[in-house]
Amino acid sequence: MFAYTADGVLEAESYRRVLTDWLERAGYHDEQLAMMHVALDDIGEVNVAFGAVIGESFAQNLIALTRRFASPHSIIGADGPSRLLVAVPAIDAAAARSAAETIQEGLLETPSDRVIGLRPTVSIGIALSDYLGHGFDDLVVTARKVSATAAAAGGRVLVDVTVSESWAAAAAIRRLSFDGRQATIGEERRIATPCPES
Repeated sequence: MFAYTADGVLEAESYRRVLTDWLERAGYHDEQLAMMHVALDDIGEVNVAFGAVIGESFAQNLIALTRRFASPHSIIGADGPSRLLVAVPAIDAAAARSAAETIQEGLLETPSDRVIGLRPTVSIGIALSDYLGHGFDDLVVTARKVSATAAAAGGRVLVDVTVSESWAAAAAIRRLSFDGRQATIGEERRIATPCPES
């Protein structure tokens, strides 16, 4: 049996079990999955300025709207307070970024009766299995790091397309195509899309 939070997303251990199986099958079929880390920006400051009740309302709003705007083919799991993991099939980095932007724009533009007069922002980091392999931990760790980088940049959607050395070796130094350009092993190419103005 899988365990869900009260807000309807998979708990951490259940998410790992579901995604590990999904990633294994995706790897067999050579299909790419994108792992997104969705995090509320400055939630600590919100808790200090407005109180824990407002902070919790932000977190609930994050979950509700992510469930609404994420692809119906995605799997969503909790990753600690005010953070979610969203895995979705993506044919390429542009498709993954578009899926993340849909979530981000939905969160920014949808009024919430839970949080009146305040508009929280989110940062989303994306890791891609074509660049990192189909290992759960590699994808999650990278997505978290990229999300933190996106937050430091002011709230963005950031896609990591750095080819991991271990994956490169396993893939026999494959060449990967991204946005019409070639990314060779060891090159780092990241595309950042500014957060829409509220």
